[in-house]
Amino acid sequence: MNFNRIDLNLLVVFDIIYKKKNLTKAGEKLNISQPAVSNALNRLRELFNDPLFVRTSQGMLPTLKAEELAEPIKRVLLDLNNIINIEKEFIPANCDRTFWLSMTDFSETLLLSRIIERLRQEAPKVNIAVFHSNREERHKLLESGKMDLAIYSHYPKHKEGNDKFNIQFTSKTDLYQQKLFDEQEVCVVRKDHPKISNALTTKQFLQCDHIHFAPHQSMNEVGVVEKVLMEQKLKRKIKLRVSNTMAMLDIISRTDLIGVVVKRLAINFAENRNIKILPVPFEMPKLEMTQYWHERHHNDPPHKWFRNIIHQISKRF
Repeated sequence: MNFNRIDLNLLVVFDIIYKKKNLTKAGEKLNISQPAVSNALNRLRELFNDPLFVRTSQGMLPTLKAEELAEPIKRVLLDLNNIINIEKEFIPANCDRTFWLSMTDFSETLLLSRIIERLRQEAPKVNIAVFHSNREERHKLLESGKMDLAIYSHYPKHKEGNDKFNIQFTSKTDLYQQKLFDEQEVCVVRKDHPKISNALTTKQFLQCDHIHFAPHQSMNEVGVVEKVLMEQKLKRKIKLRVSNTMAMLDIISRTDLIGVVVKRLAINFAENRNIKILPVPFEMPKLEMTQYWHERHHNDPPHKWFRNIIHQISKRF
C-alpha cells in the first residue's frame, strides 16, 4: 500500500462508522452528507481491498478485517490529536477552558467549593459545568469529549495498582481511573428518635423503617446494604427510595426513618441539624471515590493539570 494514497480523513470516517454502525448517523457526527460518507467508505474499501462494513438488520457491522483495523486506527487518530494539540508551555492563569464534570451530589458537596477556591488562585478564567449521568451514558460522554471527568464512588473489587498515583485502565480499555480517597458508610437517625439512643444494634436496624438512596437509573437494583444483609439471611424495611442524598438527610431529620449514607456527607449535614451519626451495626465494605477520564484527554496539558488539582485536594481527606 502506497502511504501517499492515504487520506487521513478516511481514517476518521472509518472510526466513526465503526462506532455508529450507521452511515446517516456517521454523517451527522462528521457534519457531512450520507452520500459523502458512502463515497468515503467506497474509497476505504478500495484502499484496504475489503468490504469493511456490511449492511445488516443490526446496522453496518464490521468485517473481520475492519475489526483488526479498528484499534490501530483509533490509536493513530489519538496520537495525531495529541501531536496537533501539543502546547510548548501550559500556563494555568491563561487557560479559559470549561471543564465538564459528571458527579454525584455527594462529590459535588465535598469537592466543588475546594476546587473553585483553588481555581480562583491559579486559573481564574477556568469554568466548571457539572451534570449527572448514569453508568450507561458516562463512557459515551467521555469518549465523545462531551465530558472531561466522571467522579463517582464505587466498591473496589481489586487491590490498588502499583502506580504511585494509582492511575490504571478500567474494564473499558480506553478509560483511565484514579482513586481519590476512601470513604465509609454510617447510619443516620434523628436525634430524638423514639427507638434509638446512642447505640444501634442489628436488631434495631432491622426493626426501623428505612429511607434508601439510589440514583434514578438504579432504583430497582439491589443495593450493597441489601447484599450484605442477604448474606446473613436478613432484610431491612425500605419505606422510601430517593435519588438525592441531601433530600434523604433532610427527611431523616424530620421523621423516624433511618438511612445509610457516606460518613463525610453526614458530618457536613449534621452541624446544627437534628440528626446523629452512628456506626452501621455490621461490617460494610469501604467505598472508593474515583475520577475517570478518556484516553483522548490523558496527555492533554490542561486536563492533566485539572486532574492533578482534584487529586491534590482529595489527599486532604
